[in-house]
Amino acid sequence: MKRFSTIIGIIILLSLCWLGSLTQSLGKASSAQLLLQGKWPTWQRGSIYDLKIKGNYVYAALGEAGLAIIDVSNPTNCVQVGGYDTSGIALGVEVSGNFAYVADHTSGLQVINVTNPTNCIRVGGYDETYSISKVTILGGFAFVALGPGGFGIIDISTPTNCVRVGGFRTRQWTYDVVVSENLAYVADGSFGLGIVDISDPANCFQVGGIDVAGTTTSLKVSGTYAYLANAHAGLQVIDIHNSTNCFIAGGFDTSGEAVELSLTSDHVYVADKQGGLQIFELFQKTNCVPLKNLSVSNNVNQVVVSGGYAYLAVENVGLQLIDVHSATNPVTIGKRFTTGFAWDVRVSDNYAFVADGMAGLQAIDVSTPEKCQSVGTYDTDGTSFGIALSRGLAYVADGAKGLQIFDIQDPINLIRIGSYNINATVRAWDVALVGNYAHVATECCLETIDIRNPSNCVRASIVGLSGSAIKVTASVNYAYVAALHGGLHIVDIRNPTNCVRVGGYDRGSDVNDVAVYGNYAYLANGSDGLVIVDIRNPANCLRVGAYYYYPAQAYAVVLSRNYAFLLDRSQGLLVIDVTNPASCKLVGRFDTPGTASGVAVNDDRIYLADGTHGLHVLPSLPNVQQTIRIDATLNLPFTIETATNLSDPNSWQPLITTNVATMPFDFVDFDVKLTNKPQKYYRVRQP
Repeated sequence: MKRFSTIIGIIILLSLCWLGSLTQSLGKASSAQLLLQGKWPTWQRGSIYDLKIKGNYVYAALGEAGLAIIDVSNPTNCVQVGGYDTSGIALGVEVSGNFAYVADHTSGLQVINVTNPTNCIRVGGYDETYSISKVTILGGFAFVALGPGGFGIIDISTPTNCVRVGGFRTRQWTYDVVVSENLAYVADGSFGLGIVDISDPANCFQVGGIDVAGTTTSLKVSGTYAYLANAHAGLQVIDIHNSTNCFIAGGFDTSGEAVELSLTSDHVYVADKQGGLQIFELFQKTNCVPLKNLSVSNNVNQVVVSGGYAYLAVENVGLQLIDVHSATNPVTIGKRFTTGFAWDVRVSDNYAFVADGMAGLQAIDVSTPEKCQSVGTYDTDGTSFGIALSRGLAYVADGAKGLQIFDIQDPINLIRIGSYNINATVRAWDVALVGNYAHVATECCLETIDIRNPSNCVRASIVGLSGSAIKVTASVNYAYVAALHGGLHIVDIRNPTNCVRVGGYDRGSDVNDVAVYGNYAYLANGSDGLVIVDIRNPANCLRVGAYYYYPAQAYAVVLSRNYAFLLDRSQGLLVIDVTNPASCKLVGRFDTPGTASGVAVNDDRIYLADGTHGLHVLPSLPNVQQTIRIDATLNLPFTIETATNLSDPNSWQPLITTNVATMPFDFVDFDVKLTNKPQKYYRVRQP
């Protein structure tokens, strides 16, 4: 015999009245809380502070984003396969056996089981008095760099029960520590190299070292020599065969700031910050001969060489792979962005195209929102801030590199087919398309670009604007430009070769974005929230409504039906009913985890560009989710069924069959649509 339990026996109507009742039932005074349907990327993003290599994996410390694990078995196509969001700021990492040991700043040492990179698990750790910046493993001990606290020695033989057994307070600031036999070699900041006897961890004492000019931040030891990375003096080679009488045996003053280094049998590779990657040949261990200086787009903060490849931690980029089989001819062969900042998003068919800051253009397959995945990436030359789509092409406002045009018909193979370089002193922030012209917001101006021939774009006109133009939308007759410290500008674009500012609206606060529908412009008006302006007479725009809240940091806005989807930098997404501009109402919201910067609404879904947190996908109001709470017998399978007509006993259709060990069980149905299912019922079937 089967037991039936009717969970919901009322008609669900998707109206504002229904949303109000749902709001009250959820304990919210003003709105329904939308639920996340999908996101990309799976893991958080950040710059690499440290990296280690084991087998086919790079283990990277990503600051506030924790630990990242990247598969580099194919150097030309590196893929992140796992990670762990530590509680602190991951600054250093070491790998031993099945465990990654993360120097997690104020959260101490974190021990992560990485046996299965796709399912990393924290198993232990140790909270130090001082912040940890680096970690070295030898045997069953972790040696952690503690800055002004010197270094600590932690027994990790039982990862679930780490115990501090000793340490040593150095003279200045411990940046790094390397251990060989019974000696610890310390990068001690302005005091250079310190050598400490650690044979008795509980009673360490200094036995030697050498003061060197500058700030020593990293070191490696090979035989009777220590190789120092010194931010002010470059590469230094120290003879350490007699710990009590160390002396400088060689070196080379690099052009940048030497912060890290990696050794092979006959070469030294220096991460020289703004000086890129410096490669030296070693003669007789002390004579450093420069072979190659490889320029890199951003500061190089770390280098590890293994198997003929140099793995670079590049600031604001991520992992860059260099083939160094020929030290005199290093070649970049791969890159994996661990950073990125989603500024804007547009959607076409089953793909979301994201302007991802320094990570360029991203093509995300959102056909199954619960499994969003990147299928294509193009590393633009600049910083991708804004994007517009038209007829299989993407137009990207790429910061200092102007307008970039891509063929996106095959999202897996994005192809740049044209560009337009703007004035080098300004940046392209956003772009809007009308016919054969792209209207680009370039801080000081609105530039109109003839894009009929993408390979030979030509400027048709330029209009100077007050403030800093960062967003633009356009109709057939007008371009509407949002400007920091300049308000709303309205530009007549009917003659693209002679565009003219004809009006605007400015009440002294920042206008970060603008959306236009009918007779109204909807402004993301910073601390003033959402402001609605009548634009029928561009020369005399009038404020007709607003939605104010506190504290407000309204940054982006789009219109869909009678709703304004407003992104706020601190409040996340606010869904506002603007049917009556004089009486706007908040009807939905979603608290984004990142810095909300761009929003698009398409096919009953909301797509949020959420800064370092990437892309979030939500159901829009006409596709509101319904949460169903099940209270059934434990450890027995049950099926949730739905129907739209109770008079027909055959109309019940299964939604999901599952078996859970705890009750109650919450199921979220994202397919509650007013358009084709005016009423919906739920029940549970359990044997």
